[in-house]
Amino acid sequence: MKTKLLWVLILLAQTFYGQDLTGEWKGELDLGGMQLPLILSIKKENNAYNSTARSPKQGDKIITVDKTEFTDNELTFVMNALNASYKGMFNKDHFEGTFTQNGQSFPLSLSRSIGGEKANPTDAQVKDIGNRAINTAKLDDFLNYITQNQQSIGSISIFRKGKEVYRKDFGQNQLPDVKSNQQTAYQIGSISKLFTAVMLMQQVEKGKLNINDKLSKYYPEVPNADRITIETVLNHTSGLGDYVGEKYQWLFGKSVGDQAILDTIKAQGVEFQPGEKTRYSNSGYYLLSRILEKVSRKPYNVLLKENITSQVGMNNTFSVLDNPTNVFRSYENENGVWKEKEDFDFHNCIGLGDIVSTPNDLNLFINALFNNKFLRAETLEKMMPKPSSKMDFGWGIM
Repeated sequence: MKTKLLWVLILLAQTFYGQDLTGEWKGELDLGGMQLPLILSIKKENNAYNSTARSPKQGDKIITVDKTEFTDNELTFVMNALNASYKGMFNKDHFEGTFTQNGQSFPLSLSRSIGGEKANPTDAQVKDIGNRAINTAKLDDFLNYITQNQQSIGSISIFRKGKEVYRKDFGQNQLPDVKSNQQTAYQIGSISKLFTAVMLMQQVEKGKLNINDKLSKYYPEVPNADRITIETVLNHTSGLGDYVGEKYQWLFGKSVGDQAILDTIKAQGVEFQPGEKTRYSNSGYYLLSRILEKVSRKPYNVLLKENITSQVGMNNTFSVLDNPTNVFRSYENENGVWKEKEDFDFHNCIGLGDIVSTPNDLNLFINALFNNKFLRAETLEKMMPKPSSKMDFGWGIM
């Protein structure tokens, strides 16, 4: 009986090895009340797998997949441009695994796609609601549902014609021993990069910086610095690696210092020549924030206050260098209980992920940016991603 059982287990373990992995695999990411479909198209050439991805609800644009591997029934793929990866085990007829992006993890199962799913034009572009009133009752119902099902905690602010017309905080009462108010800020992560890009372009407008400057002008010790330009760093096409990467825990708990970060960037080298492809690079924006300080001769937090926050009344937006205290910490829901999680020491992420803000302040920022309060219209136009370009990013703007 033991022998028969053993053979059954061996046969079950081998059921997928003989099958063809190529084709389309579809799954849905649960982003806290919103389902985002992801379709992975796998091909096999010269005994190696390669793939591309797309999301019909995000315009169906082809997403580059840099690595696709299938070993011991485990599927792994990596998308460097999105700083994302996936690992999943094959189970009967589908993969069960985890999709990770920028340090956040989401469960994702992938099953064979039957027929091609096309993008819905309404998913790619939201129609202007014109002068119709915003249905605040529906918003309240949706956010209350999220709160009751412990799917998320957060705050929302909606601006219309430059004024806030809706605001709601939800779920904060589920956090143990946490006091908050409307001035309590959130870590805004990589949105910090947009602030850095805007302040860099302000220096360009002043004639203190040129986007065609070589990185070697400021950091000659960085590999390939004589070929990398400020522009290719801004749009993530420099070829630089990512000092944060997947093993980012070394940046938790304490400030590691600029030299340790710079040494890591140098040790990682480059993955491709400038302009060849896109690779999301925290390393690039670390260097840009330091260049910004060099050309302006001021620390990052002072530049942020002088050039951005004080200009439009963003009274709850700060760099980690300001030592803000009224800030939500990081939490994760574990079996129905929100538990505080260890996070970065944000002194290790200045200019690329250290800023804290509120939804209202972020609306003030975006409204001012696109009304040319920070930059001239022609400068902002240059920063925007171009639909006809093969590059995935603009200059700090996706």
